[in-house]
Amino acid sequence: MFCPVCNGIKRVEVNCDKCNEAMNDCGRTLEWSDPYAPYEPVSISGSARNQIGDANCLHTALCPSCAHTIEVCISEWQE
Repeated sequence: MFCPVCNGIKRVEVNCDKCNEAMNDCGRTLEWSDPYAPYEPVSISGSARNQIGDANCLHTALCPSCAHTIEVCISEWQE
């Protein structure tokens, strides 16, 4: 399984629920709280994995207009 957004195959397409502007993908939510390690395997803690499911990748999206942020759940694809 792999995330199509992390791998540049698909883009996050979501509008801000505050001002309706197109939001920008800011990467995986875990990258905002964990140390950056680009060559380490992706691992999600048990509690976070249970919340988003086994076949999903959680991304953070930012509105360039009002700076509102949300988490977007991306369905992972089969290899």
